[in-house]
Amino acid sequence: MKFLAILTCFFAASTLLAQDASVSGTIVNEATKQAVAFANISVDDVHGTFSSEEGTFTVNGLPPGDYVLRVSAIGYAPYTSEAFNLKAGQQMDLGKITLQESAISIPEIVITEQQKVWDTKYSGTNYVIPSKSLERFQPIGSEELIRTVPGVNIAGDLGISNRPNISIRGSDPRRSNKILL
Repeated sequence: MKFLAILTCFFAASTLLAQDASVSGTIVNEATKQAVAFANISVDDVHGTFSSEEGTFTVNGLPPGDYVLRVSAIGYAPYTSEAFNLKAGQQMDLGKITLQESAISIPEIVITEQQKVWDTKYSGTNYVIPSKSLERFQPIGSEELIRTVPGVNIAGDLGISNRPNISIRGSDPRRSNKILL
């Protein structure tokens, strides 16, 4: 009986010591008061989560102590809370946390690499449509452009269609969905 009493006290004490705290809240846009979904929430850069589609979040498993909450989301200025203290088992609700919209500008991106015109690593026949032909012909769609390639036949529904059937070197046009161009 004495052993059972000691064992009960041991488990009761360990349960009290293991009571972690949690912090929760809702992230909203300051201007529109709409929820900010998938915002990044971190507590002392150790514990964290993301806000739900409704803007709500809960960070569980926090041991008692002092914490600072940080919130960041694309298109919004970062938010840092005042320091707060959590006690064992406490479930703190921070309420609505408002984020201010913040426009971010990025510099111009310039691509300078040029694509190879002809690559011999592929087996079979390659064909390049010259740019002068494009200027002269001025196709209004990919179907008209593909018609200029030798060995390619297009059977469309009533002229230019949404679903052309492409025949390459006499293959069945119904099998064109399996050919990658």
